Amino acid sequence: MNRGTAGSRWDGPALGFEQSPVASFWNRVGAFLYEHGESVYNFQGLRAYKEKFSPVWEPHYLAYPGGLQLPRIMADVSALVAGGYGRIFRK
Repeated sequence: MNRGTAGSRWDGPALGFEQSPVASFWNRVGAFLYEHGESVYNFQGLRAYKEKFSPVWEPHYLAYPGGLQLPRIMADVSALVAGGYGRIFRK
């Protein structure tokens, strides 16, 4: 992934989201949430905070059967990482 400089604005392309009319639906959803989802989660603030530690950003991929199964799969992955469905949104 691309690395920014101090003070740079992280937008969709820097995060691996393709900004194209032919981009997949979920790719466009991800780019939209990153740019307009600040009321739900502070994606840009988190990214700026983590950038202070000079991380090496590596892409990770998830294969899924397609269609509308992605939200369920992402919820399952989030529950796995958080330690259960009840802990996904708890602080």
